[in-house]
Amino acid sequence: MREAVLSRLAALGSGTPDISADGMAPFRDPLLKNRALNASRSVCHLCSDAYLSLGYTGRARPFLLGLAGVLGGFLSNVFTDCFRLDHLSKLLALLFLPGLLAIWKTKRYGAACLFGLPLVIHLGLSALRLYPFDTRLILYAAPGVAIVIALGLEELLRLLKAGTRVSRVASYGLSAVVVIMFWRQGFPIELEEIKESVDYISRQSMEKDQIYLYYGAAPAFSFYQDTGYSLPSLQVIHGEKHRGDQDKYMEELSALGGRTWVLISHPFAEEETFIVDSLAERGVVPLSTFQAKGSSVYLFDLPTLKPEEGSQ
Repeated sequence: MREAVLSRLAALGSGTPDISADGMAPFRDPLLKNRALNASRSVCHLCSDAYLSLGYTGRARPFLLGLAGVLGGFLSNVFTDCFRLDHLSKLLALLFLPGLLAIWKTKRYGAACLFGLPLVIHLGLSALRLYPFDTRLILYAAPGVAIVIALGLEELLRLLKAGTRVSRVASYGLSAVVVIMFWRQGFPIELEEIKESVDYISRQSMEKDQIYLYYGAAPAFSFYQDTGYSLPSLQVIHGEKHRGDQDKYMEELSALGGRTWVLISHPFAEEETFIVDSLAERGVVPLSTFQAKGSSVYLFDLPTLKPEEGSQ
């Protein structure tokens, strides 16, 4: 779609417009014409990128359907990844809908802006290719969701014609349950703590050591590398993805040799177990092991294995 529009704009800009009015004479200037054409192209890119960032997948898809898909994924991540309150998250999600209804009925435009304006701004930044619009990258809007949930509880109690005392008990009770569940899961919330594994390598590594970076750990490792986090100054060998052909992990490790830290995070299926067990079958056992939440690191003194010695 974008290519068709751009080709049309290029065709229009290839010739000089036949304009006789003196007031339109400046548009015959080639420089101004090129600037106008570039501006048109920018607008076209902006509109198409905004459409793409709303979930367009290469086929005709209604704009509102794409918006609903992105917001649905966002809300799902807020309730499952951010709140992480198990079954209580489902109750909070149900209260979100009455909250939207309350905002619409009572015309609370301030609450609407607090929830929606950051998302609109973020969508514009995504269209300008300054910051990706992804469900995991808009969790900053979670406080706005919490406000909508509170309004939803208020609206639900109003519809049930609950008295002041019942409303207070319901409000304080739900707040207490949320606080207790957050307290039980501990702070900070840990998912894949690759930083702890990296810090362990920094403390225990020697000068000529090297790191074999399992492909699942690469995105998080690169993120901390780009943000200036203190990483060990060792040679890093990036492993490839070999799902369905695990023997290739042994082929990669066979090309190394020497003290090698195998850094694993976000492992797929039993690939971590396969790597450790396959090395153990060859008499290569970890010299050191460190386990963090969702991340592991193993130190091996690797011999130079032959590829054909890999697991059959």
